[in-house]
Amino acid sequence: DFERFLEGSQRGSFLPKAPGGGTENVGIVQAVNDMLVQAPNGKYISLFPVWDRTQDASFENLLVKGAVEVSASWSAAKQEPTGITILARKEHKGAVVIQLDCADVAVNCADGSSPMVRSSGDLITFNAPPGVKCKVVG
Repeated sequence: DFERFLEGSQRGSFLPKAPGGGTENVGIVQAVNDMLVQAPNGKYISLFPVWDRTQDASFENLLVKGAVEVSASWSAAKQEPTGITILARKEHKGAVVIQLDCADVAVNCADGSSPMVRSSGDLITFNAPPGVKCKVVG
């Protein structure tokens, strides 16, 4: 029953019959996720914090601390993140804060709203409507 549960709920993130055991495979997934996106103590979202800046990368719908789903791409040619979307889940509390080197940013949400964006240093802050996908452009 337990193995059936793991296979159904964890899908490709957990392979209980893999050589070396499933626990080691979960660790690999976590390491890759942390290269792509982090949210230190849930205070802000950091995109591609330890990614090799010479390599393109992208991810979709990774859940970070603070109940926010994030998608983004890294452009090695432009040396910047692109295609940034967030979805603040209903459990999310407070504003969404993203670490970006760009002060001129707008947020456009699928419900037609455009929340006001505040910037301070390399952090942008906005109030995302719960459960609505929002695109960060700039």
